[in-house]
Amino acid sequence: MATPRTPFRNAFQQEIESNGEYGEAVFALLKRKAENQLELIAPAHSEQVVEFWRALLAMQTVQAKLDRERHRLLVIRG
Repeated sequence: MATPRTPFRNAFQQEIESNGEYGEAVFALLKRKAENQLELIAPAHSEQVVEFWRALLAMQTVQAKLDRERHRLLVIRG
């Protein structure tokens, strides 16, 4: 008997299947969850506050990509 999956668990499983690296899957899932929560709180806050949080999420995404590239270059250089 299969247990029902929540949307959160389904999204997590899809990320893992399409992304070979576990850390990237976790990061993508947490980012998606933060974006969903941002959409929930958006009506209660001004547009400037919502844009500020979106900018923070975007900066974190860029930082994560830079960290991955830095790690990849370190591995290549050995």
